[in-house]
Amino acid sequence: MPSLLEWRKEMSSTLSLFRQKNYSHWFFSDTTDLLATSSRDFFIPLIAFSLTQSESFTGLSIALASFFFSFSTFFGGTLADIYSRKKMLQLLSIAGTIICLLLVTFSYLRILIPPIFLVLITVLALVSGLLSPANNAILKSIISDNLFTQAQAIRESRESILSMVSTAFFGFIYKFWNTASFLITGLLHALSGVFASQITIVYRADAQDSHNNQNQNVVQNFFIKLWEGLTWSFNQRIFLWFIFSAALSNIATTALFVNVQIQLISSHTDTVKIALVDCSVGFVMFLGSLIAVPIAQHLKPSVITALNLALFTICTILLMLFTNYWATLIFLAFGTFLFPADNAAMLGYIYSQIPNSMQGRADSVLETVATIFSAITPIFVGFGLQTFSASGIIFFTIICIQIIGIFIALLSPLREIPIQRGTMNSDN
Repeated sequence: MPSLLEWRKEMSSTLSLFRQKNYSHWFFSDTTDLLATSSRDFFIPLIAFSLTQSESFTGLSIALASFFFSFSTFFGGTLADIYSRKKMLQLLSIAGTIICLLLVTFSYLRILIPPIFLVLITVLALVSGLLSPANNAILKSIISDNLFTQAQAIRESRESILSMVSTAFFGFIYKFWNTASFLITGLLHALSGVFASQITIVYRADAQDSHNNQNQNVVQNFFIKLWEGLTWSFNQRIFLWFIFSAALSNIATTALFVNVQIQLISSHTDTVKIALVDCSVGFVMFLGSLIAVPIAQHLKPSVITALNLALFTICTILLMLFTNYWATLIFLAFGTFLFPADNAAMLGYIYSQIPNSMQGRADSVLETVATIFSAITPIFVGFGLQTFSASGIIFFTIICIQIIGIFIALLSPLREIPIQRGTMNSDN
């Protein structure tokens, strides 16, 4: 167990982060952007089902938003390494606000038909994926490498708290004022831009790169930087194994959550009760985030990942056996208890080893490859539920994927990641 001195050091480190004005501005900008994303993800399936009463269309809507977000993230990371990250955050705020206001207007005028809805959420996903990589990338310019695990743990705590509070609010908004749901999302995008404009430390390429950029065609330079990012990423052995592991985990997690979400929506469960499921997940993850840093400081990341997947697998089996609402709420939530510790250990290590000049591109490779397959998962889940009522098959597939993930964590090069962060050389 961590000593009192260790807890005091952890608290001191946390407070030292918030004493940095740029970190505080980034934190609140990232927080409001996260809320905007959470509200969008919460409203999309509800509105999709209300427009068509179709599980397949609902799954398609979720998948399109996820896929095009992941697709554009691949290019957004390169953009974050050659363009002002602060300006990218401001552009994201403006574009997100405008698209959300269009959704609200069409909904209010009762002309929000399924094709228009798909087009607008796709454009919103493309813009978000292209510009949001600046959020992670700019953090590298604000804090030192040795604070990344702490910063990641803070993010996990924050996301858990927001999940508890925000989804209940979003559920309430949709229940009593569903035509203006995306107005909340638009306001959050706008607020995120206000905070981002206060950041004063902005990443710039070094002088030599800046000189070279002036002598190169913009498009040519973009693809040169993109190739450099791919080359760096695919020469990192541990980095690649982490992406593979994360991709499998994301497929299983997405399939489970979308399966539960669509079943609740299609059975006309009250939106507040649907939000309560997310709240319970957030509450359990918050509890997990309280011990995330101590766990990361005492166990190897690969062991934490294996324990996380094992717990999630057990809870998935219980979800398959007990199908009533309250069992769903309890087992789905409890399965996420070790998510914060897993993310703090693994992502804290991975991000701390990426060079600042490569931060956006490496992060985009990670995000794209790790999420592109899970992005299309809702299509299969929605189609399976509507056509075959194949919930049992979906659960069985999820369990198999999670078991494979446990073996990868324990037997792959991920087991070489130490408790105390080391250096990720090009041969790793």
